[in-house]
Amino acid sequence: MKDIPLKVLIIDPETNTRHTLAKILRGMEVVLYAKECRDLAAASDILKKAEINVIYVDPISLGIEPASSFVFRLRKDEPTIVFVLFVDSQKRKKKERDFYNGERRRWRHYFYLNKVAKPGEFVRQVHESSKLCQSELAMTLTQEKIASLQKELINIQQGASNDKATVPLQTIKDMLEQLAARKLETITVGTNKAAEFLGTPSAPGANGNQCFIVMPYSQSWSKPVEEILRESCETAGIEFTIAKAMDGRFVAHDIWQSITGSNVIVADLSGANANVSYEIGLADAIGREVILISQDTKIPFDFSGHRLILYENSVEGALKLRKEVTARLKAILAQLKLGN
Repeated sequence: MKDIPLKVLIIDPETNTRHTLAKILRGMEVVLYAKECRDLAAASDILKKAEINVIYVDPISLGIEPASSFVFRLRKDEPTIVFVLFVDSQKRKKKERDFYNGERRRWRHYFYLNKVAKPGEFVRQVHESSKLCQSELAMTLTQEKIASLQKELINIQQGASNDKATVPLQTIKDMLEQLAARKLETITVGTNKAAEFLGTPSAPGANGNQCFIVMPYSQSWSKPVEEILRESCETAGIEFTIAKAMDGRFVAHDIWQSITGSNVIVADLSGANANVSYEIGLADAIGREVILISQDTKIPFDFSGHRLILYENSVEGALKLRKEVTARLKAILAQLKLGN
């Protein structure tokens, strides 16, 4: 289900950037309408009168504190609305400490659109953001919501002729067909289906071209170990991927995509981190190759079936870790290539 009709609201005090974004969105077949306003009060009025499922908002131009209060309040009241933070990337970097302070740390997992990107790149980013929004919306569609969208599209279809319709009638027809298919999907109960909040799995590279790193990020040793694992991946000839570099809105969704889209997982059990254990479980459940490393000699019994690479938090330990992980990665890649 990819062509979910988008009903967009743009909140941006800067007229030129707001109009530019609105113009691009209105030229896209999947966008039913794109409303725009320059402040949060006007946005609140629009939300009372119109159904919106995607909001592009600039928290920096609007004021970080009032904008974050608006976003989180609306997220609570309307959890199915998808937000895209429409910001100047350079200003965001300069204000990074305040921008991600407190509850706003969740913004690290929202979608972003750089409002000062060069014209061609900006258009590309707008189209990419619309696809991401559709993907998020597809995961939250209920029977009631599908019925509502179907009714709205039928009304547009019946009330417009080909030369007057803002959305091509063939596009509306395609949307209706996809909504009908999605409705059947939501009725069907799958016995071997991942939890809905994880989203759609990715397909791993046929040549074993991605390694996903699972580890704690806030320990004093985290950064050095991350660099060692990055070097091991480069030496072995496999792409290095780590969760903290992601920009998606749902962390669990991003991690699931990375685990299912990778051929190899390297997981650090040091400190018995619960998130790491959960992610290893996901990888094991779908049969991914998992390399376990740890500074601790005692690990949970459930991981005893894995061959563990033990290392010390020292120069000698770093050299040992790099050597052994690189060797394991090369061996796994060789096996994967033989199996293809």
